[in-house]
Amino acid sequence: MGVQERIKQILTHKPSPKKIARAALLGLLQKSCTPAGRFHSRAHKKLSVLSFSHAWKFFGSSSRSVFTSLFSPIEIVYAHNLYPFMLEALSGVAAKFDLAKDFLSQMERQWYTTDFCSVHRIFISVAQHHLLPRPTFLLSTSNACDGNLKSFGEVGNFYSRPHLFINVPYFRDDESVQYLAQQLQSSSRQIEEITGKKLRQRDLERSIYYANRASKAFREINELRKNPKALMYGEEGLGLLLLWGLFMGSRQGAAAAESYRDELQRRVTSTDKGIPVKKRLLWLHLKPYYDNNILPMLEKELDAVVVAEEINLQPWPELNPDDPWKSLAQKMLSQAWVGNAQHRIQNIRKAIEEYRIDGVVHYSHWGCRQSNGAVRLIRDAVQEYGIPFLEIDGDLVDSRNYAEGQIRTRVEGFMEVMEGA
Repeated sequence: MGVQERIKQILTHKPSPKKIARAALLGLLQKSCTPAGRFHSRAHKKLSVLSFSHAWKFFGSSSRSVFTSLFSPIEIVYAHNLYPFMLEALSGVAAKFDLAKDFLSQMERQWYTTDFCSVHRIFISVAQHHLLPRPTFLLSTSNACDGNLKSFGEVGNFYSRPHLFINVPYFRDDESVQYLAQQLQSSSRQIEEITGKKLRQRDLERSIYYANRASKAFREINELRKNPKALMYGEEGLGLLLLWGLFMGSRQGAAAAESYRDELQRRVTSTDKGIPVKKRLLWLHLKPYYDNNILPMLEKELDAVVVAEEINLQPWPELNPDDPWKSLAQKMLSQAWVGNAQHRIQNIRKAIEEYRIDGVVHYSHWGCRQSNGAVRLIRDAVQEYGIPFLEIDGDLVDSRNYAEGQIRTRVEGFMEVMEGA
């Protein structure tokens, strides 16, 4: 029995948080012992090992575990010396091990509507199957998914643990900054009440220091990727979400981000031709996490390489340790997903120009209203540049409607249009 089959068996036969921690350790060993060629880079290997190690700690220490959502201000969690863990990531893991269909079928038997995001339905089901440690608390925000209030609230009720919800304002004016900063400070006080431990100023400053180091590295990564050479595959680039979504504010996260920056700097100066690239792509939204051939088809077969991903095109502003709550609020409000679709469009226009984009791909995840609702506006903006736009409809974690033949036909047609443009 292979390691992956063994992990799947652990997750399906009388699972428990302790067994899942053991599965994470097996995954860590598998990654560590894999030949270097299986990794995209040393930085990728470092992030993989860090992620499995973090999962081991998370499942092995429920007294310090915190369920978080994407875009949660996890700098606060690290400042309180706790372990954040994105519940959305669990759905991706379930899809990777071909377990998503089982969780989703279970939710459908409970009459959960299929209009509700499959990512959220899966992690609710994972919780209901007692596969997670009982968290200290849950922390989520309204950015970029208003479903967080419902799904995290339900998981919190199941475990009888408090859910701290941060309402991110629609606007970005001074009043909104003040309103959000007050919520952040209030959330920190609530964490003190829940844990019975006061937040130490030095711990907050330490978290900000590491967050600023990581932010600086991410800004440099984005600049390096504007190079005429394709420095990394988009498949790896989309994985950077795990880095800033799980480790922002930690020493390990800062080191991992700097490792990626250093790797790209070496590739810029290398005489090696590197990645073959005929066309440069911008990828919008996320990618499907079950086994599929979309990105390998584009990048490895057709040499249309994703050189920028919307999810990573953030300003990454530095935090001010002398005014942490205000600066953290400003950082959260600077994200393109806050407010109306014009913020996303401005980000996309800028990326098309700065990264010399030949084509744009939008992966439209069923159930994600905030992303899909803007597709027509985005398509119109992209076509003003005279470059092709491909929308791929599908699901991030549910493979039941994935048809590779249809996708291949559309991708190959998209490539032909780019080559004729």
